[in-house]
Amino acid sequence: MLETLKREYPGDPSAAPTFAACAARFIELRRSVWTGRHQASKWAASLEKHAFPHIGPKPVDQITEADVMAVLEPIWTTMPTTGFTLRRWIGTILDWAAAQGYRDDSNPAGPHIRKALPPAERQVKHYTYLPYAQVPAVLQRMELSSARPPTRWSFCFMVLTAARPGDVRFSQWPEVDWERRVWAIPAARTATRREHRVPLSDQAMRLLEDSWDVSGPEGLIFSGKPGGDAVSGGTLHQAFQRLDIPAVPYGFRSSFRHWCIERSGAPWAVCEAALALNAGGPVERARAHSDLFEQRRALMQAWADYCSAG
Repeated sequence: MLETLKREYPGDPSAAPTFAACAARFIELRRSVWTGRHQASKWAASLEKHAFPHIGPKPVDQITEADVMAVLEPIWTTMPTTGFTLRRWIGTILDWAAAQGYRDDSNPAGPHIRKALPPAERQVKHYTYLPYAQVPAVLQRMELSSARPPTRWSFCFMVLTAARPGDVRFSQWPEVDWERRVWAIPAARTATRREHRVPLSDQAMRLLEDSWDVSGPEGLIFSGKPGGDAVSGGTLHQAFQRLDIPAVPYGFRSSFRHWCIERSGAPWAVCEAALALNAGGPVERARAHSDLFEQRRALMQAWADYCSAG
């Protein structure tokens, strides 16, 4: 798709590059550091659909607030989440263009432009999740299912660590400290852009030992063979459908969170830190001094014991 963008919006070689050309270059540069597997294609598709008809062929140094408004106004109230995201993406690309010397430092897509747009309520995405009381039975069903071992192991590991599905699918053996029983998710792969240390329960360690026998010692943890590919998100969803699990993989983080609130007795800051959330207020203040690791270790072992009791 990016090559198509370059061909369709080549611009005048003697002038500043077009917005589309800058977008294509920016996406190429960021592709290697984005944590989402399809992030580059999402950026390209959304920009091509909503932004390029208005500003794609325009030299980047000539884009004004009126141009950005022309992009955002048609979708701002009908597709608020898309509008908010697109405004931020356009602003990021324009900032990059300014850093390259293609335009001045003013950014017509900055946060101030929202004041000129009608009020819009951003949609919050809610993931379908199971009540935590049903999690032990679901884990047992998955363990006894006909799904391939890497699928079973990665799902159970995801639940026991309350980690994001993508963090588990792309986890690598060098991230595991066997002696200290820690899985360190690199900053480049986390949503908060900070390394997240995950304390490993007895049950999570046993899953790693099982997977080590078939995929260790290098590469992806749950690949099923040395140097193999990651378990795909689609594979996990298919396993859920076959087992008739009325939830999505990401939803098990909500199951854990509700268990934390209602059953664990752990402080709120410890629960939030276990989920590696980029929250403000007391959570951020607590994590500024400590990641509450030892408290999280006790919490995650209690969660694993609960999940294994079914």
